[in-house]
Amino acid sequence: MTIAADLRISLEEVAAAASLYYLLYGVMQPVWGMLSDRLGRVGVMRLALMAALVPGLLSALAPNLAVLVVARAFAGGLFAAVIPASLVYIGDTVPISTRQKALADQLATSAVATALAIVLAGVAAYLVALAARLRGAGPRLVLPGPLPRPAARAREGR
Repeated sequence: MTIAADLRISLEEVAAAASLYYLLYGVMQPVWGMLSDRLGRVGVMRLALMAALVPGLLSALAPNLAVLVVARAFAGGLFAAVIPASLVYIGDTVPISTRQKALADQLATSAVATALAIVLAGVAAYLVALAARLRGAGPRLVLPGPLPRPAARAREGR
């Protein structure tokens, strides 16, 4: 809702950004898989994470729907490299006797990190909005004017 309100667009229009993110997240996994077979899992994950910084920042600072949709789409395509490559990396490097625990740890860590990122992003958005409101109300908070007069009904005792 906040994104739609900030960009003054409908919630359905904002959903396009999420839809393209997930579409490219799914479509790009086989591409990243082939690249990680050739270039190495860790290198591909590092490259994708570093490159994802740009569309991630653009998404956060998007001035309009077009920029948001394109940035989220690129972010989805780049993040598509991370989880699948990390799972295959564990499969390649961890002995089968302990692989299940390593995979469970990796997936649990990803889930906790995602949840924590959502909470921290919400707190950051709240603080930015609060700071904007306080900047606008700053002089009134420091130097309050006269108190508002009661409405006519309140004076008459109604």
